[in-house]
Parts: sequence; structure tokens; C-alpha cells
Amino acid sequence: MTRRLASWGPVPDRMMLSSWGSVLWLYLLLLLGPVTATVPAATHAQIFRYELLPTIEATIKPDDASAFVEIRSITDAPREVFDRRQGHNIYIFARLFEAVYEGGDTLEFAINPEFSKAEALESATLWAFRAGQWPEGLRTPVERFVVHKGDQPMAGGTGNVTVHEDWPPTGAGHVEEILLHEAAHAGYQYLQPTLRWRLARQADGVFLTTHAQLNPSSEDVAATFPAWVAVRLRPERLHPEVFRKIVEGVPNRLAVLDELGLAVYPLTVSTALVNPGASPTLDVYPNPTSGAISFSRPLTAELQVTDLLGRVVARLPAEAISGDLSALRPGVYLMRMAPGSKARLLVKW
Repeated sequence: MTRRLASWGPVPDRMMLSSWGSVLWLYLLLLLGPVTATVPAATHAQIFRYELLPTIEATIKPDDASAFVEIRSITDAPREVFDRRQGHNIYIFARLFEAVYEGGDTLEFAINPEFSKAEALESATLWAFRAGQWPEGLRTPVERFVVHKGDQPMAGGTGNVTVHEDWPPTGAGHVEEILLHEAAHAGYQYLQPTLRWRLARQADGVFLTTHAQLNPSSEDVAATFPAWVAVRLRPERLHPEVFRKIVEGVPNRLAVLDELGLAVYPLTVSTALVNPGASPTLDVYPNPTSGAISFSRPLTAELQVTDLLGRVVARLPAEAISGDLSALRPGVYLMRMAPGSKARLLVKW
């Protein structure tokens, strides 16, 4: 039988508690003593042995909607950033960009100068689009997104997400879910030592993954966040058994994340390109493409394809049900049904 923890109200603010709130939480901590995770039996210590993310890899798909609006080049400047190739922080004179998202929030992209200016712009745009696919409340605490060359795994620390351009390997289907994990490290690691989280973990009695079980003081929140996004915002994309295991296995930790009241846009809107004034969605495939693309229904307005500088490089007429973009150079492009409408990312091999 699943144990549930009674509601304790909102999670206390990470920066400041009222005087009475501080006294109350200190009293509870002294009363209850140290709270550590316990499990019913070693054989039930984790719900998903080793890897959870591949089982929820459809939570966010590469061509889902993004709140990304534009990328702006800003003045290059020194930045202290983590580089997994070195295993520690380093200083670089970063190529800097500012990504703008719907609602006006921004995110700095610090690109290692080992990238050329053109490469840096393309890389910043690609990763900025992906960050725009996260729930808004998961993105806004992130202050900087760092990109290096190399094939080392991603990393997340307070306020920062770090990626290496060639990892994960081509064909890995859960890049977006790994990013959710690292964004949780960047923005919500402060939950890990709180009494509220530790009580929830004890009440659940299990871990989602072996990695979280082996590293409960650093990986438990980050392991839970992608699962929360999957079951709360994309349940229709999960296998029923995976959904059941998550909601029955860690209901109390899910409840803690519920209490945060995070803004979740754009995950609450259609994940396909929408023609202004029309209700049916328009799917574009394949994406990435070597040139030929098709549409799930005829275009009802001209479709513009622009490069990352906003220059129109191709137009497809109304009523078209397919198009040929083989003349375009390999790279990242944006598609729009009309000026000012939501952009869709297109990758040309």
C-alpha cells in the first residue's frame, strides 16, 4: 500500500522565511531529528533500474512547440564556466548571446570561443529553441546555458546548464529529457536538503532510479523532475505501466513539485505549427530533412523559411502539401506561417 504524506502547505521560499516560519521549521527539525530515506527492502530500492529517461523519451519531442522567439548577439565577455573535459570550472572569453522567449524572459548563452562566430550563432539558436520547450518555471531560474565542443555528458549546477556539442550520440532519443534533468539541478537543487523533501522521500520509501538511490543528496530532485513533467503534463505519451509506476511510486515527491505552482507554458499548448486563424494543426516531416518535406494538410497561407539572421531563404505557396529545400545549405532554419507567428525549427542535413 502506498503511504501518503499529509499536506504541509507550500514549500518555504529558498531565500527567506518569516521569523515565525523559521522557528516552526527549526522546531520540527529538532523534534523529528535527522530524516533519511529508508526503503522497504533492497530489492525494491528503485522503481526503474539504472535509467528512467529512455522510458519517458516522448515527453518532449524535437519538433514540439517552443517559447523561443529570437536570439540576439551581445558583447563577448569573460565567463567562468564548468567544462566537463577539464572536470572543473575554467575561464573563457565567451561568445555571448541572449535568447528571448515569449513573455519577455531571457537566457544567456555562453559559447566557447573554440566555435567560430557562425557556428556559435547556430549552436546558440538550436539550444535556445530546446530550452524554450521546457516548462517556463523550469527555465526561468536558469541564468546561463554553456556550450562547449566535445562529447562529454551534460551537467547542471546552480543557475547553469552545460552541454558539449557532440553528446549524447546521434540517435539518442531522450536529449530533451536529459535537459530537464540538468535544468532541475540548475534551478531546484535547493529543495534537496529541505525537511519537506526529506519527509516526502521517506514517505515514498523508494527511489526512481539506481543513480538517485546511490546519490540521494544530489540526484533525487533532478531524477524526479522529468518524471513530474511526464506524468503531469504529457501523460498521454507514456506507457500506462510507466505512468502507474511513477504516480504510485513517488506520490509525495510529486506533490512537493505540484506545490511549487510552476508556470508550464508551452507544454499546455499544441505541439505542432498552427496556422493563424485556423484550428487544425500542421505537422511537418521529416525533420531533420535532407531536402524534401511534407505537410499533414495543404498550406492555407505562404510558409516562409528563414535563416538565423531572419533572411527569407525559401517560400512555399498556399495549398502546397510538400516542398523541396534541397537547395538550402545544411544548417538550422526557422519556419513561419506568417510574420509574428510561432516559429518552428527545421534542421537541414
